[in-house]
Amino acid sequence: MGLVSFKLAVPNPGDTATVVIYFSEALSEGLTWYKYTPDKGWHSYAEHAKIAVDGKSVTLELQDGGYGDADGAVNGMIVDPSGVGYVTVANTTLPNTVGSSIPIKYNRLQALRMIPRGRDSPNMAI
Repeated sequence: MGLVSFKLAVPNPGDTATVVIYFSEALSEGLTWYKYTPDKGWHSYAEHAKIAVDGKSVTLELQDGGYGDADGAVNGMIVDPSGVGYVTVANTTLPNTVGSSIPIKYNRLQALRMIPRGRDSPNMAI
């Protein structure tokens, strides 16, 4: 699983929507759903994203012009670039080290590692 991006038209500006994304393989435990917005960059979206217990789907809650809408405009269109991943920080003392896991502080990311499908060791940084 990597990134997903879609535009969703809602009947009325400001409406909310629920979107379920299904995966062909279960997601690994410990992953979080992240969203991208121009003002925040990549940030945790766990408050409005529920990964199923079996790891084969995620349910997203979105609102036109509000939470989950990357363009922030109340215009009847929800723009959603997002994906599953975990936070890492580069190790500056050991340049050959990919990174180590850290908790998110203040929803600001140092780097976000997205999980490429079918790989145990992710190496894609955004």
